[in-house]
Order: sequence, then C-alpha cells, then structure tokens
Amino acid sequence: MGRSKVLNKSIDRGITVKVPKGLTSELGIPLNKGNICIAQTSPPGVRKAYLDQFEKELTAFLRSHSEEMIPGGLMVLIFVGSNEDPDCFTRFGPNIWEQFGMILNDMVIEGLIEASRLDSFNMPLYTPSAEEARQVIQREGSFSLAGSRHSY
Repeated sequence: MGRSKVLNKSIDRGITVKVPKGLTSELGIPLNKGNICIAQTSPPGVRKAYLDQFEKELTAFLRSHSEEMIPGGLMVLIFVGSNEDPDCFTRFGPNIWEQFGMILNDMVIEGLIEASRLDSFNMPLYTPSAEEARQVIQREGSFSLAGSRHSY
C-alpha cells in the first residue's frame, strides 16, 4: 500500500462504531433505560462507557492510519462533535437522536414497541467535544495537532 502526504477522513456520524460494553448493571438491567443514546437523562456511567469506547476506537483509527502517512504528512479529520458547554441541553434542547428516542418512548406508551426492547437498544454513536478528541490525539502520539476548528 502506498503512503500519503495528505489524508482526509470525514467521519459523518461520530467515530464510535460499536455500542460500548457496560450499559447494563451486573444484574442485566439497562442503565440507559428509555434512551437510545446519551441523553439529558442518562446516568454518568453511560456517558463514561461511550467516552471509553470513543477513546479506544479513535486510538485504533489513528494508529492504523498513521501507517499510511509519510513523515511530515497531514491528516484532516472532520467529524460531528458536541458542544463542551454543560448547559447546551438547556439552550439548544435535545439532539435529533434524543428526539428519535422520545418518539420511540411514545410508541412504547401506545403499545407499539415493548419497553424491554427499547431499553436494550443503544445507538453506536458518540459525538465528542473538541477537547475529548484533542486529548485522544495527543495521548495516542502518532500525530501532532496543528489546529482545530469547530462550528455550531
């Protein structure tokens, strides 16, 4: 395989491709009950499980793609992230996936979906903050961070 001077990777739905482990209690009870993704009502352990999975997958992604680069090469990463502001839920409301989860909850109330099926479903999606992505890139060490831009 050839090596690249510039590598552009667009990750249009976040980097996480696997639902993280640890979204159920030791007794098998879903921790993110009533949600299909990280939501305003998710307990802290759910966010931590998704963050750990994101870090694992972004680290593997960077390592594998560092082998494609020539020394001094440039990688441009474009992906959906989240606002670092803890009050973003209050100001901007729920994201599209949280709204989809609300619709599914309505379907449970109407008897169209079993609650246990909804509670056991989690989207394989994590939208990191710029700082979370920056920390993983720096910790992994194959690349130096030349800059980052974000918009809302």
